[in-house]
Amino acid sequence: MAFKSGKSGNPNGRPKGARNHATSDLVKRIGQILDKNTKQLQKDLESLQPVERVKAITGLIGYVIPKKQALNVQQSLDYEYHKLEELLKIAPDEAIEQIMERIQSLREKEVDDGE
Repeated sequence: MAFKSGKSGNPNGRPKGARNHATSDLVKRIGQILDKNTKQLQKDLESLQPVERVKAITGLIGYVIPKKQALNVQQSLDYEYHKLEELLKIAPDEAIEQIMERIQSLREKEVDDGE
């Protein structure tokens, strides 16, 4: 069954941070190549001048260690609390219950992240 133009099976799109299949396959293939050539890569790195070796290793680190996010968890929670406080000031009574549920879920997340 084909989708109508402008409509998809997932109106929210791909989740943030999710890779497409081609990217996943490529990462897997690169990993296999690196696994098979570990000794040669080590020799090649050792043959470089120190400055060049640092540049090479620094370039590879991004493939192993995820990039740090701009906001840490506490900053994100502080921002959410601030926004919720602003909403509470202007919210109609029926919305306050929903806002309080959101605050409670943030507090639970904060406890879970702190463990």
